[in-house]
Amino acid sequence: MQATSFWAHEALQVLRGNIRVLVRVRPELGGSGDSVLAFPMAGAVVVSPPNRRVADFTVDAVLGPDSSQADVFAEVAPLIESVVDGYNACILAYGQTGSGKTYTMQGPAEDPGRHAGGDCTASCTPAA
Repeated sequence: MQATSFWAHEALQVLRGNIRVLVRVRPELGGSGDSVLAFPMAGAVVVSPPNRRVADFTVDAVLGPDSSQADVFAEVAPLIESVVDGYNACILAYGQTGSGKTYTMQGPAEDPGRHAGGDCTASCTPAA
C-alpha cells in the first residue's frame, strides 16, 4: 500500500509539472481600500495600477489576501512530501521590499504557520 501511494504521488507531481508558480497576496497595509489586484478566476491575477498598463497573469494557484497559513501549507505539502521521499526541491519567495515574502513564509502573528510550539519569537523559517 505504501509503494502504491508513493507512485501515485510521483505520477501526480509529474502531471502537475516540476515547476509550479504560486502567487500569495498579503492583506493590504494601511487599509486604503483601493486594490489594484483582481482575481477573475482560479489561477489568474489582473494588476491594474492607476495611469499604467493593465497586466494579467496566469499561474498554477493564487492564494488571496484571505488565505490562511493552512491554505499555503496545503499547496506546498506535496512538494514537502517529495523532499521527505528523497527528491530535491526549492521554495522561493520573491518580491520587492514590503511585498509580503516574510508574511508568506511565517504568517501573521495571530496565525503563525505550522512550526513546533507555535512560538515565533525567534525566526520560524530556517536559514539555508
